[in-house]
Amino acid sequence: ASAVAGNAIAGGGGGKSKAHKKKRLKAKHVLDAQERAAAANSSTAAGAGTVTGSNGKTTSSDDNATKKKKRRKQKKNRHVKDPKEAHSYLVLWQQQQQQQSEDNEKGEDATATTATSLWRFNKNTQSWLIRHMYDADKIPKGTFDLLFLYLAALKGASRQRVYDDAVKRALRYKNYEKQKKENDNDDSAKNGDDDNNNNNNTNSHDQSADNNDNEDKDDDGENDEENDAKRWKSLSDHDKRKE
Repeated sequence: ASAVAGNAIAGGGGGKSKAHKKKRLKAKHVLDAQERAAAANSSTAAGAGTVTGSNGKTTSSDDNATKKKKRRKQKKNRHVKDPKEAHSYLVLWQQQQQQQSEDNEKGEDATATTATSLWRFNKNTQSWLIRHMYDADKIPKGTFDLLFLYLAALKGASRQRVYDDAVKRALRYKNYEKQKKENDNDDSAKNGDDDNNNNNNTNSHDQSADNNDNEDKDDDGENDEENDAKRWKSLSDHDKRKE
């Protein structure tokens, strides 16, 4: 009886030990699987350029860049410059310049005039003026006259950009005049060819088809030229020369 009881106790202990080991192996397997899954997720997030926030959500760095760019664009378009505001900016600048000139003639300190002046340098307004200085709808003649004086006082890279842009526009008008003369000559030659074609009605059908193909090619070339000079065609010759 004691032997049987001993075997029973031994058997019970062995069974408990096996169950305990089985439970430990299962828990370790789950932990290993969780570690592998976490490592795989972190590797994927790093490869995709994602960032995990405090709320546990992951967002792509490309998405963040897109959102920032969108916010900057919205902020930029939030305020549309009023041409009257730009004109007032130049008027105040001119008043300050005149006052400084008078103070210099009197021998007074021009620094005090600058401190009490209502004009303050505004980079955005200056950039807007330079960007639209050739647009007569936004920069009328009175504003342009003040802007001309303002630009004469520019220095550094801004002055060079204005100069380069002016040279580019002057050359563009010269090229426009040259192209216009060439087009007038081409139109005259084309009208002469049309008269010759009207007089030669006895040509064969094949020859007429060849002539039509050539005319279509000329039209395509003119269309390309019209697309390239779309803005110029919207301006009169006087406005082109004025610019």
